[in-house]
Amino acid sequence: MHGATVKNAIFLITDARFAKITGAVGKRLARQWECDVHVFVEDENADLVDVPGGSDIRVHRNKIKASLPRNIPLYERWPHIVFLRCFATTLLKDYDRLLYLDADILCERADQSIWGIELADAGLGAVTDAATIDRAPLATGLPRAEWLSRIGVSSDRYFNAGVMLIDPARLDCEMVNRKLAHYYDDRHFAGIKSQDFFNHAFDGRWTELNPRWNYQPPFFELGLDGWIDPVFLHFCSSNKPWFFPDNPGASGSRLEHEKAFFEILEEAGISPHEVAASAQHKKSNAHYRTSKMLRARLRATLSRFGVRMGKERRARATWLAQRRKMIDYLNTAHRDGRFADALARSTHPPLTSDLKFDGRKLWLQHSPQMPDERPLAAN
Repeated sequence: MHGATVKNAIFLITDARFAKITGAVGKRLARQWECDVHVFVEDENADLVDVPGGSDIRVHRNKIKASLPRNIPLYERWPHIVFLRCFATTLLKDYDRLLYLDADILCERADQSIWGIELADAGLGAVTDAATIDRAPLATGLPRAEWLSRIGVSSDRYFNAGVMLIDPARLDCEMVNRKLAHYYDDRHFAGIKSQDFFNHAFDGRWTELNPRWNYQPPFFELGLDGWIDPVFLHFCSSNKPWFFPDNPGASGSRLEHEKAFFEILEEAGISPHEVAASAQHKKSNAHYRTSKMLRARLRATLSRFGVRMGKERRARATWLAQRRKMIDYLNTAHRDGRFADALARSTHPPLTSDLKFDGRKLWLQHSPQMPDERPLAAN
């Protein structure tokens, strides 16, 4: 690092809509990690927003000075703040290492080893995007190779930008600004716009961290937690764990995640109902569709009696294929030395949970040990 005293910090960025959940998450992170936590509120109403967290966090309102090009595609789900994460580092130059986190991340515990991970010259470490390991985002309708080519990525590697380990002394914000100025001139197709851009800007130059630092939904419910030993759980799907305080989830792990976020909110003096999903979201969510719930209950009842309908059979085949795919990905990455830090174990532990079908999805529930599918060679 850069001297005898090493100084690290975590930062998050939000607009007014998610200021409460972001402040609450920041407060918990500050107590877990015992380091500075900065929350940037970037919104025309930033001065009117109450950010929970008190003296545990440092709140900055409209401090990130970045002139975003007019042709950047902005949507309600992907507002301008998603492009600001690299530019915030210019205000945090006094730190040796920075850790950017999305607000929809649950930290299981502090693990100080992340600060010592060596980063390549670009000064950026991230985790591969689990949803696009072998395919393009479904909304693009493209083969993976063509999708990567269109977004300007030639390295075949694509990271999830929800967790980024940064060396602020080496991250080139001017380069990012130059590339951003023209990136969207002739790119018009579906995708995660800001994440696509960051992958283009750092193509082939980012350091790959192992998935424990950004454990994403494609890994959930596959029985691989003991192999990866996740630190940060990233709920990067549209259904956040704090959305439905009056309608608990179906699986044991989902209930645990919801409970954890509700505790984080309550610690910050926020009622879960203050950050619950909008009425429109609730109405459109399958959780609230009576007819679907009735059909799901019928399928679940039949499953308990050993009758597997088509939906369950397809779900089990998909689950098995997904588990094998993620095992193959992890084993190959471990063998090839792609991760800058090692996995918790060299091979995956045996599966010790049964699969439960709730009529809609499959969940793991703890049970006596089941025989594993196949051993993996330690490398």
